[in-house]
Amino acid sequence: MRVAVVIPCRNGGTFLPDAIESALAEGVAEVVLVDDGSSEDLSPIRATFEGRVHWITQPPLGVSAARNTGWQATDAEAVLFLDADDRLRSGTVSRRQAMLAEGAGAVCGNALFWDEGLAIRQGVGRSLERTTLGFRDVVRQNPGGASGCLVLREALERCGGFDPVLQRAEDWDLIIRIASRYPVVYDNEPGVDVRVRADSLTAAAEGVYRSACQVLLKAVVYAPSRRQAWLDGHIARFHLALDATQRLGPRFVAQHPEAALYQALRVVRFVAHRVGRGRGGACASS
Repeated sequence: MRVAVVIPCRNGGTFLPDAIESALAEGVAEVVLVDDGSSEDLSPIRATFEGRVHWITQPPLGVSAARNTGWQATDAEAVLFLDADDRLRSGTVSRRQAMLAEGAGAVCGNALFWDEGLAIRQGVGRSLERTTLGFRDVVRQNPGGASGCLVLREALERCGGFDPVLQRAEDWDLIIRIASRYPVVYDNEPGVDVRVRADSLTAAAEGVYRSACQVLLKAVVYAPSRRQAWLDGHIARFHLALDATQRLGPRFVAQHPEAALYQALRVVRFVAHRVGRGRGGACASS
């Protein structure tokens, strides 16, 4: 199975060479870089990788459109997406390629998040206990960002690629649509080093929350059971709101009243759990 790496880029030339080098080091069939209307002069980087990278320039259309341009420009059977400020960890492509070959439509995965040279956390927030995920699993929790995600080309063609209307949570939206037709596999081993920067998309918690709510509304259309999708969507929003509240504090709660309700539900659930444990202990001692 031939694998291409697609790197969408708008500016960010400081880290771009690292991203490209990490992709080339994996021995993939092709590296496609889509310059999505950069205002920085990236010509020195382009010259450095001349002949080794398929470089495409387009007007600023957004990250979803840039990724779509990239995968449509290659004939590889599978495409791995990599953000321009991230690095692939050694062995990621071969490991996820083997997982994809077992019949999955996509392989999402763990990542290692870095802030100014220090590893600060792994994963997607809550741990994923299952490695093979169905539709309900990916609706309840985004199994990882687009960076490092390996997708079968056939799945991209059948599901329509990334939604260009979405500028955030577009990766989750795609995986939900793929999960409606194919199994999705989760790789627990970190496959990407993700740089966390104040101006990066990964740092925009409030924008991600709003886009994620749009994605969950769309998910109902693809669900085998719309009632179940509605319930799973509320479970996902519960965890998203708690995460955003922890990151942004009272300002987020003031702008999103449902976050206060989710906080109250969390307290009720905690109290009910403690009461249940207390009763169980009382019964055991009697």
